[in-house]
Amino acid sequence: MPLSPFASWMLEQEARALLTRLGRVQPLAMQESMLPAAGLLPETQTAIERFLIAGRRRLRAMMVRFLEWLRSPEAAQSDAETAQRRFTNLRLRLIGVLTQFDVFENVVTQRSENETGVWLSGLDVASADALRLRGHYYEAPPIVCYLDRGMGAAIRRSRTRLPGGGSNPVAIIKIPRERMIGSGIASSLAHEVGHQAAALLALLESVRPLLRRKAEERPPERAAWQLWERWIGEIVADLWAAGRVGIAATMGLIGVVSLPRVFVFRINTADPHPAPWIRVKLSAALGRAFYPDAGWEQLTELWESYYPRSGAPAQEVELLMMLERTIPEL
Repeated sequence: MPLSPFASWMLEQEARALLTRLGRVQPLAMQESMLPAAGLLPETQTAIERFLIAGRRRLRAMMVRFLEWLRSPEAAQSDAETAQRRFTNLRLRLIGVLTQFDVFENVVTQRSENETGVWLSGLDVASADALRLRGHYYEAPPIVCYLDRGMGAAIRRSRTRLPGGGSNPVAIIKIPRERMIGSGIASSLAHEVGHQAAALLALLESVRPLLRRKAEERPPERAAWQLWERWIGEIVADLWAAGRVGIAATMGLIGVVSLPRVFVFRINTADPHPAPWIRVKLSAALGRAFYPDAGWEQLTELWESYYPRSGAPAQEVELLMMLERTIPEL
């Protein structure tokens, strides 16, 4: 049906409300109070603010154009359905902008917490150091860390798509609160940084064809090599952690994957993470290659004493043994 004056007025009021909501989103630097020592690194703060400001400016310009269109002769000849569709598109874009703001606001707000803020600032520096690589192989993006619930750390890598569109200007690392004391913090931090490094170096794209070739050339061990290919993303991150923080990487990993026995031996082909039992063994082997020392063997024996193979499902143990035999060639 034609766009009536009443429908046009209603949509104009809603669009003006969207503009008001957008105007209330201020730069993070104008809202968050924190100790100077807890603040974001300057390049991180700048990257985040530039990204958010650019998104708000684009959306504001779209809203202004919509209001101008509502008052134009073209709108008078249009219909209510078309006008409502254009408004709904604007509203969804605003939700995307607000979602992006919340992603970073949740990270920055913790910087105002007593003690936590300074810890997080230190993790930012440690992460940047763990990502730094001699030889200028890539331009390292800014990194920001925050704490969250749960057991697993995670990273929202730089240059990946954010909710609502746009490329993430910084890498965001989530660290479980329970891991802030002990070896687990170094292990988790370096592991998540390893995911970012692997993406910057395109490591997975270069390694996967080699693993597929191994599976084709070694039929008796095909199942093992197929699993290594499935798990290679997490393996490369574990490799980076072992190279950066040494034996703390494996010690922290043991803390993370020390689960009820049934889960430690379980091989889930749909899971990108290696089965915990073999993952710890591989981490120790990688660390031993970087830093040869008897301590790695001692740590491996400790892990096997926690989770002896006796009593585990025979089929899974057989496959785990095959995986362990192929570690030297990995």
